[in-house]
Amino acid sequence: MNLKTIPAPAPALAEPSLMQPCLVGGMVIFSLPILTFWFAGGRLISSTLALWAGVMVSLVTIWVATPQLRQDSNMWPIDLVLLAFSSGIRLLVGALVFVMIQKASRLLLNR
Repeated sequence: MNLKTIPAPAPALAEPSLMQPCLVGGMVIFSLPILTFWFAGGRLISSTLALWAGVMVSLVTIWVATPQLRQDSNMWPIDLVLLAFSSGIRLLVGALVFVMIQKASRLLLNR
């Protein structure tokens, strides 16, 4: 028997042309707490939650404003939850890195 296999289509996020914008977006979200903490007045948790809320509002606005995204995706609740967790984790890790850098700089300056 000579069975020909049909190659399955690659997932959309696995394409190399889409990986670079995803990585850049992830790095921007990761660096937001570091770049904006000085404006937060020392309230790291509330400022990080406000950043996350702003990211989520912008994602939902883009989703609603783009007809192709609205009509193309029947799984938008799952996609929205995935985006919420992935952006929240990056913001949280960015905030923790900032706290570690801040505490290390205080420790080194006090010596």
